[in-house]
Amino acid sequence: MDDKSVSDDELYERYREGDSSAYDALMQRYDDNLLWYLYGMMHDYQEAEDMMIEAFARIMVKRPWIGKGCFKAYLFKTGRNLVIRHLKKASRYDQFSLDGMETELAADENVERDVVKDDKTKILHRCLERVDPTMREALYLIYFDNMSYGEAAEVLKVNLKKIDNLVSRGKQRLKEELEKEGVTDPYA
Repeated sequence: MDDKSVSDDELYERYREGDSSAYDALMQRYDDNLLWYLYGMMHDYQEAEDMMIEAFARIMVKRPWIGKGCFKAYLFKTGRNLVIRHLKKASRYDQFSLDGMETELAADENVERDVVKDDKTKILHRCLERVDPTMREALYLIYFDNMSYGEAAEVLKVNLKKIDNLVSRGKQRLKEELEKEGVTDPYA
């Protein structure tokens, strides 16, 4: 049912009108991306999965009004807030991190592709870990989750100028770290 030509707005509106298959399509569209984003905050796959399910459930039950073009940002912000609340309650809130993500991702990918991408992925994740956590989170939302600057700003609760600054500085810092690892052409 997840027809990419149908917008999030259309699917969410259809769900609010009673079409549960439309919500299933939204879940299929964003569950993996949200899960890995939350995993970057929690460092625990099971807990991240629980928070991902809780974020979808909250929206499903409350059926809030969500502005046009804002479903993805609203979903990620809901998930982020749940994680922060959970981690503060557990007194162990840590900064956003990609530690261990490469091994979790590798388990799901084709072995031949892993062999080719393994070194580059490890270097990228190692370098990302050296970038300031807030810049790293902004880069992750923009480049891994393909959010717009506006969506990422909403998730991180900052203005557009701040997100632009975080991404610009984060890319520069990441480039410096990649160069330390001997990567001079990241597209090669």
